Amino acid sequence: MAIKVLIVDDEPIAREMIAILLQDFSQFEVLGEASNGQEALQLMQDRSPDLIFLDIQMPGLTGISLAEQLPKSFRGQIVFVTAYDEYALTAFNLNAIDYLLKPFTRQRFEQTITKVLTKIQQNTLASFEAKLNQLSQDYAYLKEQANVPNPQVSDQYLTRFVARQTNNKIVFIEIKEVEAIVGASDYIEVHHNGAKSLVNSSLNEAEVRLDPRKFIRIHRSYIIAIEQVKEIAPYFNGEYYFTLKNGQKYKSGRTYKTQVQKLLQHS
Repeated sequence: MAIKVLIVDDEPIAREMIAILLQDFSQFEVLGEASNGQEALQLMQDRSPDLIFLDIQMPGLTGISLAEQLPKSFRGQIVFVTAYDEYALTAFNLNAIDYLLKPFTRQRFEQTITKVLTKIQQNTLASFEAKLNQLSQDYAYLKEQANVPNPQVSDQYLTRFVARQTNNKIVFIEIKEVEAIVGASDYIEVHHNGAKSLVNSSLNEAEVRLDPRKFIRIHRSYIIAIEQVKEIAPYFNGEYYFTLKNGQKYKSGRTYKTQVQKLLQHS
């Protein structure tokens, strides 16, 4: 999803310069421009920007006054853009992510963009973590209230994998030990307790026999255990990086972003 940008400056050439510089960053979409504070407030109500480039010295409502009037519901970032450095302390007291002094170079603008992307990624990750925690709590509550049987002992789902090793030994892998499952043609590679074992099954066959409350498919080649997830970091274009408790990282595919969203939004 594109990062929506509002550019607020009483000088048309200043607005145009920022819009041109943003064209080099595909993550951003300019949703509108405003030449004064009142016009900016109206656009914000209609379009909800994620990022505002805000001039300070404007006729009528100044950039500082505009920032002070932003509703508490505003969760976007502010970058002040001005030719005057005496407002820097006030700007940062208003939680501005950066303060661009005119005239600025392309390199300085890129530094600002890096700060913005890092902050948005941090905020998104914090939101994901909160939703994951809430999901875990909701599931525990519903399980207790409904007296849901433990899916690990239910006949409906797999309770263990059976793997045959090269020495013809048979290894039994309990479901609670599984960290991830990787597709490998007509076989799957089961990752468990730091080891890897091949099982004679396709990833699709394994998926339908796994408890969806315990496992999630994030890629055409990966299924991971939800309880083994340590963190989720958003990437771009609907992709995410999943880091497990063992340190292994897996990147989700764009076509599986719905599954990831369901993980975060539903119990």
